[in-house]
Amino acid sequence: MKKKQIQVMIIKYNSEELPILVTIDGKSYLIPEIAQKKENHVFYQVSVGMRWKVIINKKDTFLYHDMHNLKW
Repeated sequence: MKKKQIQVMIIKYNSEELPILVTIDGKSYLIPEIAQKKENHVFYQVSVGMRWKVIINKKDTFLYHDMHNLKW
């Protein structure tokens, strides 16, 4: 599956940013559950960021937050 840049709405809770809503191809999806957060995940051996395993529509989905370019 091809990766694409998406829009993510976050909230700040206890000085931590949490994704709550993603918009993909004009459709918005609520994130009811965060299953896992992996810090310092390496993307393409170039950039470092966070990898989030979230549940959207009862399916495991991975979100990647590039901390260098500040993109999702």
